[in-house]
Amino acid sequence: MKKARTFAILCMLLILSGCAPHLVGEAKAKEAGLALINLAFDANATEATVDYSEYAVDTLPQDQSAKQKKDVPVMRCYYVTVMKQSTGEVLYYAQVDAISGFAYNAQQSDETLLPLTDEQIKQAEELVKLPYGQREVMNRLYEAKLPQIVNDWMSARFEKQSKIKTVEYGKMIEGLIDSNIVSMDCRVTFENGAVYVVGIILPTKQIYQIQILSQPVVRGS
Repeated sequence: MKKARTFAILCMLLILSGCAPHLVGEAKAKEAGLALINLAFDANATEATVDYSEYAVDTLPQDQSAKQKKDVPVMRCYYVTVMKQSTGEVLYYAQVDAISGFAYNAQQSDETLLPLTDEQIKQAEELVKLPYGQREVMNRLYEAKLPQIVNDWMSARFEKQSKIKTVEYGKMIEGLIDSNIVSMDCRVTFENGAVYVVGIILPTKQIYQIQILSQPVVRGS
């Protein structure tokens, strides 16, 4: 009878462990998040708040059944936030996968970016006002100026043993961080298979965000 009860308890623990995946915990998430923030933005942050979040990644069409809707994957992550102690303003934040402990996204706020001069604000306002066709022309002009900046920034921080294979530029977006700031994303692929997305502020060409989409491909011998 005692053995049967023990077996039943073990089965229940296995069921519960299958329903609730093991999380790395706030301490490891904080360590990983701060490491990415400090590496990406040359920060020296040592303290941060950590908040757990989970949400469904719903990629199914709207007409799918309710049962199928329940089967959508759940994203579990920790938000690691560095704040200015005197004001409570957010300086940096990072997202860390709650299952693996891998920090995959980091961003700095406008509080840590170099302030725009009046001339740069004027340039940003002019970029926003451009019609679509002219904005495409400006996109191409900035693309011509950015490769060396992206190359230098990435090579100094990530994948030092590999070379950049391709850099693909997105479209200019206004108001993402601040009403006076225009930004552009670029997708950086390394020869070893690692893929990153870098967010760049225009017209100052400061890098404010890094997303890690793919790790280097490990090839068998």
